[in-house]
Amino acid sequence: NGQEKAPITLGFVLGTRKGDPNCGEQNHFEPSSEWMPPFMRINPILKWDYGQVWRFILWAPLAYPSLYDRGYTSLGGTHDTWENPHLKCPDGGYLPAHLLSDWSLERSGRSARRVSSVDCELQMIDDGGFRVEEAKTVGLVVVGDEILKGRTCDTNTPFATSKFREVGMRLKRISVVPDIEDDIVEEIRRQVSSCDVVVTSGGLGPTHDDVTLYAVARALGQRMVQNAEMVNLIREKKRLRVCAEKG
Repeated sequence: NGQEKAPITLGFVLGTRKGDPNCGEQNHFEPSSEWMPPFMRINPILKWDYGQVWRFILWAPLAYPSLYDRGYTSLGGTHDTWENPHLKCPDGGYLPAHLLSDWSLERSGRSARRVSSVDCELQMIDDGGFRVEEAKTVGLVVVGDEILKGRTCDTNTPFATSKFREVGMRLKRISVVPDIEDDIVEEIRRQVSSCDVVVTSGGLGPTHDDVTLYAVARALGQRMVQNAEMVNLIREKKRLRVCAEKG
């Protein structure tokens, strides 16, 4: 009929990186999901870290949103995007995004609402308003060199599995990782991208190799703060113990 046919889309070049909430198990070349039209997702910077991204942007140079010069390091919706607290200056202003010294904190400005501390508070980590009571799948991250070396029997996994089954949640993935912060961060991010809820076990004691809390904070882009309520509880327990020992 003489009409030109619409061009066929073969692929899209994306900025997806490992650790992004929507990355999952994507590779550099990843076919579209079943519910999408067929095309190829091309992820050239999949394994780049935050620093590599900014080095390339400044070297090219490439244009970028002005918000990145005003303390923002990760942009989402207007309800969950704030200046990164790790870029705040004494005068109340903010450094530009490319001066963030700890690249693992790039998502520290993303939260459901502005907060001054974490205090073990569960926050929404996606834009869909997900609630824990709606969860259907769960992932379990077991932390401990002693388990990998066979020195300690893992009794937490069967116990947790039975409890998940009781509340109707499907255990989708179990991973045992060493007491290495980077390994824990990587596994948490992997499970967050594919499971509704992620539970960690181990690595919460007082010794130097108990790094699970730090890893969870890094993986979710949160800050570690001292929980005043817990500190007071520990002090009171210690006071009562001393009093009991003195008779």
